[in-house]
Amino acid sequence: MISYARFSATLFRVLPTKLREEDKRKHFWICFALVPVIFCWTSLINAVLLTLLVGYIKELWDKCYGSGFCWYDMMANILGAGAGLTLVTSLYTAHMMSQTAW
Repeated sequence: MISYARFSATLFRVLPTKLREEDKRKHFWICFALVPVIFCWTSLINAVLLTLLVGYIKELWDKCYGSGFCWYDMMANILGAGAGLTLVTSLYTAHMMSQTAW
């Protein structure tokens, strides 16, 4: 059985290398872009969840017809959706602050 400390050390050593791969960058940027686009039609939480669902479905497709399910792709999806969430939240907050009379 692998210890948590050993798992964490391995993850943090491997993750930066994996996230530099072209495929992972595509996953990141597509999820980053999907959050604000989907947010135009639904709530922010739904935009994030739908974005992650799209990434998960893509990985299931890869499992059946492509190169296989990749947890690092899912990590890139999560990081991209999180960055998209941060972008939308920042822009929305800035917009609301500019509407407030001080």
